Amino acid sequence: MKRRIMAVVLSVCLFASAFSIPVPAEDGTAPAAATEMEDTVGAEDSFAMYRMYNPNSGEHFYTGSVDEVNNLIRAGWTCEGIGWYSPKTSNTPIYRLYNPNAGDHHYTSDPKERDGLVRLGWKYEKIGWYGADTKTSFPVYRAYNKNARAGAHNYTPNAAEQKNLSRIGWRDEGVAWYALAKGVAGIDGDPAPVSIEGNVKLNGAKNGSAAKLLISDSKAELASFDVICNGSPYFYLENIYDPRYAAEPGNRGKEYKIIKGAQLGKTYSIRMSWYPVAHRLVVYLNNSVIVSTGNCNFETKGNFIYSVEAGSRANGVSVDAEFTGVRFKGDAFIEFTTDRQQDFFGIKSSATKTGSGYNLHISGTAAGLPANADWDTSLALAGHPISASRQAGVNIG
Repeated sequence: MKRRIMAVVLSVCLFASAFSIPVPAEDGTAPAAATEMEDTVGAEDSFAMYRMYNPNSGEHFYTGSVDEVNNLIRAGWTCEGIGWYSPKTSNTPIYRLYNPNAGDHHYTSDPKERDGLVRLGWKYEKIGWYGADTKTSFPVYRAYNKNARAGAHNYTPNAAEQKNLSRIGWRDEGVAWYALAKGVAGIDGDPAPVSIEGNVKLNGAKNGSAAKLLISDSKAELASFDVICNGSPYFYLENIYDPRYAAEPGNRGKEYKIIKGAQLGKTYSIRMSWYPVAHRLVVYLNNSVIVSTGNCNFETKGNFIYSVEAGSRANGVSVDAEFTGVRFKGDAFIEFTTDRQQDFFGIKSSATKTGSGYNLHISGTAAGLPANADWDTSLALAGHPISASRQAGVNIG
């Protein structure tokens, strides 16, 4: 049920311009992600290799094709970010094979190993990508799990991950090939064109406070992920995928999920990403998927509103929410200058811009709320920052 209680919410909004989905090249390779790479590698010389994970089989899959990434996300796979960067071409092809019996993929730079697996019944699919011709500072390690039916091999440029797998029983098979650069996780390694991330910490009242990240489009479809304390702390997803029913009680056109395990005073890294081809919204908590739903129907054209919100349940209830390192996809502007504070029915906010994003603090004790105010209608009350958000903005692109 939609929350209908007297409450106040203070929101800080970021407006993003229309996005476009990256288009793979004719040879199936994906363009490099828009992220800062190692100084020794130029984006024009390489492309991103995405690392996908199947939570049902435990298999990792590696691809430079954004089309494959989207198809796998549609099928329920998780994108774990960019594993590494590969050269667009070289004299070191990496062969991709498929086991039709186990449903598993294998990757090797050794043509003898490739041919041996084909003789055993594996299907040779194609050259998946290329490795560096010379030994670089970025080896990609290979590990083997003899007990796994699918996902028996793992490939990673992360030496700590390789060491950890060896410690729990995987066999270290050494360096499989060399990459041009290590990959990136988080929003920089996420192929989703619509995404917001930040570190969220909810302090304050033990009953009746909330802090959230939110995405909405011009049709009033929205998705938010909260840290809430309303009797006890928990995580909360709200997904309004049909705005025709947004104002009415009940679950029609809406999706809600409550996830236990949240704690007051603890900082959580939260990222919400929307993949338009799959209509899939994925929420990452500390870089692991906590929610994945295919019922998110944002517009594929138009502007998006990213926001952080925090609020109190009723008069006399306090909230103290900290948001750090808030970042988002797309060119955007913020609706208030970072050196000005907002004050709304006793709830105040401030923001500062840093090299790693925005830091925001929303805190205070609700006072003077009218009787008809709730978590939702308080956003429309006179004086709320959202009420003036479309009249003026400060460019931060």
